[in-house]
Amino acid sequence: MTQSLADEASESGKAAAKDLAEQQKAMLTDLSLMQYKITGDDADWEKALKGKAAGGTVSIKNPSASAKKLKRQRERAAAGAASSTPAPSSAKKPKSGGGKKGKK
Repeated sequence: MTQSLADEASESGKAAAKDLAEQQKAMLTDLSLMQYKITGDDADWEKALKGKAAGGTVSIKNPSASAKKLKRQRERAAAGAASSTPAPSSAKKPKSGGGKKGKK
């Protein structure tokens, strides 16, 4: 039985598409989607939505994230107090050279 080039290409394409679909399905199955879980109870959502128009963006504070942030701030403060070197300044330094480029 002889196959035309077009038929062979079509079959190869279908087989490749099927393999790709199986690989994608396996990858999706392996993902941990719990990191995207929606949290908050009804009271949190009512508080966040109060006074908001439909279609807007809503943000609910994550209590565990706030606790982690506070812990990091305390650790930085403790590390800063323990070290004798001053912390680097976060203020912008002025550019040297003064004036605008290109003007004479």
